[in-house]
Amino acid sequence: MVKAGVQVAQAEAAVAALSHRDQDYVALSVAVSAKGGAGHLVVTHCVGDAAWAAVYDMALDRKAGTLAVARGVLVSQYSGEDWVGVDLTLSTARPSEQSAPSTLWPELRRIDDPVSEATIRGVIGDMGAMSEHMMEPAIVAKSQKMTATRSYQGDTVIYHYPAAVDLASGAENLRLAPDALSFTPRVVAQAVPRLDATAFVVATLTNDSAEILLPGTVYLYRDGTLVGSSQLEALSPGDKTDLGFGAIDGIRLKRDMPQRAEGDRGIILTSTQIEERAMPEVENLTDEAWPLRVLDLAPYSEQEELEITSSAGPAITEADVAGKRAVLAWDFDLAPGEKAAITLESVTRWPEGKVLQ
Repeated sequence: MVKAGVQVAQAEAAVAALSHRDQDYVALSVAVSAKGGAGHLVVTHCVGDAAWAAVYDMALDRKAGTLAVARGVLVSQYSGEDWVGVDLTLSTARPSEQSAPSTLWPELRRIDDPVSEATIRGVIGDMGAMSEHMMEPAIVAKSQKMTATRSYQGDTVIYHYPAAVDLASGAENLRLAPDALSFTPRVVAQAVPRLDATAFVVATLTNDSAEILLPGTVYLYRDGTLVGSSQLEALSPGDKTDLGFGAIDGIRLKRDMPQRAEGDRGIILTSTQIEERAMPEVENLTDEAWPLRVLDLAPYSEQEELEITSSAGPAITEADVAGKRAVLAWDFDLAPGEKAAITLESVTRWPEGKVLQ
């Protein structure tokens, strides 16, 4: 027969083993008075130490031409209490962040007399003599900046998780899986011979679903293998983004510069001209044909005195790629065992007495 004191000790030990909550925490107390009859009390309060974030597993199947997107959420809380069997609803509203536009303040400009060198030296000397305790830090104003059921409250997206959830305080993020989507991306081998030795698989994802893809961490899989991770910006319906799915070791890159002459017969000290000739080259050592996109640069100028002329062969497919000045692209197919070369030529001229930066 077990004594009552031993039973109590065993029960307390079992409870302590199940609970990971903090020993000290603030409890919410509500006083209720009623004249009689049944009632139902709902208490709503805000807990600042809880958060969730979107996470994705994106699996590219090149043979099927599909990009499977498994959406998930990571939920964590540090309230000091263990949440057991909670009914979980996630919202894209951000009550702890900026809720109103930033304020613009008038910009007052003024002119003053030039400061003499002696005055500057005096100010620097005074600053060096100041005691450390008198140096107060500057104050900088900071900007306040599943198959789950999806619904909307205005333009706020609400996800209601269908099953009860247990979430211990201070534990690792709990991952829940709301649902999955499938897309048909455009896949190319993208090559940057100026910087890389191999091409990379790049999939252009167009969000043709009816809902926004929230910003979050993306884990990238190519043909069943984890190849990396990235961060996804918010992707509204109709928006596009490029995702890198790892290197293609069988597509080799190099960039030769057979000509770079400066000035008159290469005399650098009196140089007012540079002629450059670069030859990016791509070789496909794989056993399959690849749609290829090659990127390179041409110099450009925004000064009238600095004259730059450039040419490329074959003809470029796109100029100013992604809005970047003089970033050039060539699109073509590259068969197994095939090589392709591009020629870039430029001539840069500037007046005597000037220095090229």
